[in-house]
Amino acid sequence: MLAFVLATLVTQAQWSTFPAQIHSCYDGDTCSATIHLGMGVAAVDQRLRLCGVQAPELRGASRSKGARSQAALWGWIQKAQTIQVSMLRKDNCRINCEEKGKYGRWLARIIADGVDLNERLIQEGFAKRYRCE
Repeated sequence: MLAFVLATLVTQAQWSTFPAQIHSCYDGDTCSATIHLGMGVAAVDQRLRLCGVQAPELRGASRSKGARSQAALWGWIQKAQTIQVSMLRKDNCRINCEEKGKYGRWLARIIADGVDLNERLIQEGFAKRYRCE
């Protein structure tokens, strides 16, 4: 039911932004969050895929780079006073993509104290720009 409410709210704007609590970061481009939708409603333990970002994996040859990317993202989140999650609306994509990615994660931007962490990961070399297809 909450997934339906979240999907409905996301379709009302190009990017719908909500206050959030990030619980964990699996790697440099995947997090788990509680998203506060308003009126006392929250979507709990939602998996987020950072839109436009491809961070190194935590397995294989890129493991050490992946760990640094994950640590940077988690560190920025922990230091932030406010966290917001902007959820992507599918007609805002330049290519063929949905609000949810292929693994069922919501495509999102994480904003910490007004800073877009998706872009910060790219600017500081922890991730590469990625287009959803």
